[in-house]
Amino acid sequence: MVSLRGLTLTAARPRIIVPLFARDPAALCPLAKAAGADPAAELVELRLDPLPADEFLNALALVRGIVDKPLVVTIRTRAEGGELALTPDAYAAHCRALLARGGVDVLDIEWRACGAFRAELRDAAHAAGAAALFSEHHFDATPATDAMADTLTGMADAGADIAKLAVMPRCAADAARLLEATARAADARPDTPLITMSMGPLGAVTRFCGGAFGSCATFGVTSGTSASAPGSRPLICWGSCRRPAPAPRWPAECGRSPERSHRHRSGARSCPPGRTGGHPVPLPAGRSGRTPPTGSSPAAALCAKSCAARQCAKRC
Repeated sequence: MVSLRGLTLTAARPRIIVPLFARDPAALCPLAKAAGADPAAELVELRLDPLPADEFLNALALVRGIVDKPLVVTIRTRAEGGELALTPDAYAAHCRALLARGGVDVLDIEWRACGAFRAELRDAAHAAGAAALFSEHHFDATPATDAMADTLTGMADAGADIAKLAVMPRCAADAARLLEATARAADARPDTPLITMSMGPLGAVTRFCGGAFGSCATFGVTSGTSASAPGSRPLICWGSCRRPAPAPRWPAECGRSPERSHRHRSGARSCPPGRTGGHPVPLPAGRSGRTPPTGSSPAAALCAKSCAARQCAKRC
């Protein structure tokens, strides 16, 4: 289990990371203040690649002076969908300098782009008191399910404190496969927090329900900040999803007989409370043969949360 400034990363309670993405160092100040002031923003990511390389250390000092939340520091290379073309040597040198400067809580280490420096940067992060986050991004497609699961478990086996994978879906099934790969990796390496997401509109649902499959965090935007990848949702969406889910409105929950329940859908008045004594009532004939989950069971809660997530994804 990873704890950052007292905040624990766990899929049981997925966290929200707000990225700071600016091409001018002066623009970082209002972004950092907005993220720091929003209670829904639990972690902050400083994206350095849009900035000139000689401004990296100043930008880190500026943001660290404003934000007291856990800070993820990222240089996203062009090979991984970022702004900056760097050789592995140059990438590793910048990472070392940032760690030496101090103030880094999590260092994003690109899994593919700096393969020769993975172990060195992981150890350097630990020596500086930071967590090592191994990341891989696919902005053009979604790899095979086995390949995604193997990537996540490979990161964990290589000593990642956090393993991150982001992919681009071409259909809804791709988003579902990302969730399956996440669940497989979470089962295989339960001690390594995972951050996974399917990007863009097709993958939006994975940002809301990822925790159920093993993802411990996702990315969102607050007022004044902008998305660093396709599909990041406004924090207002997360607020509505995190409210306690209402009880499922099944006939059995509403205390109606099957006949009354059927008429209720046509506009008739509902039965008085307690008419059925609180016992489950079968669905009317002709409806689905499966009885929906009822009461306060985990299945009922998951059902309600899934419905809320779908509605929120549609609204946002």
